[in-house]
Amino acid sequence: MFFDYRQETQLDLHFHLFGVLVRIQPMFWLVSVLLGWSYFKATNDLAVLALWVLAVFLSILLHEFGHVLMGQFFGSSGFIILHGFGGLAVGSSDLSNRWKRIAVTLAGPGIQLVLWGILQGIIHASLVPDNPKIRIFILMLSNINLFWPLLNLIPVYPLDGGQVLLDSLTYFSANGRKQAFGISVAAGIGAAIYFGNSGQLFLVFLFVLLIMQNLELVR
Repeated sequence: MFFDYRQETQLDLHFHLFGVLVRIQPMFWLVSVLLGWSYFKATNDLAVLALWVLAVFLSILLHEFGHVLMGQFFGSSGFIILHGFGGLAVGSSDLSNRWKRIAVTLAGPGIQLVLWGILQGIIHASLVPDNPKIRIFILMLSNINLFWPLLNLIPVYPLDGGQVLLDSLTYFSANGRKQAFGISVAAGIGAAIYFGNSGQLFLVFLFVLLIMQNLELVR
């Protein structure tokens, strides 16, 4: 690991939501602002930037709650950390059964895609209030909860797709771990090239870090 996301800082925000501990690191807010800065540049409106940060916060929190709630269903407990590169549902997949672990892993992107479907229904039924700020917030939520879960399903460890890949390959092959990390490297290179061509430098940086991490794991 290049970053120890579990390391606590004095500036972390703590609260409980539905009995689950949530800890938010300062870098989460900073990266969210940086990712949404184009909205501010386009509108010169700090309220729009704040709506983006709120949409990011709610979406990633929902994703991690998907992991935690599925884990609780199978008897594990977990807590949530939001950090500069997303979030973690610590302890939610601490299960001996691999298929239960896979279900916990898929619950994160799954719950986001359910929200995306609900939002699409609201949009297509013309149920969005005729308020510019509400409309842009709904569109932000919709876009985030489609693109980000699909991004998370790319088979690059430790993204959700990579964790499913690891659990699956270690069931079918004695060399499953090495195979999973090798596939992660190849998929990461493909993702970095794709996002580089589309000018999404943050995602290029993210996948370069993941490629380096998986290269270490292959060795």
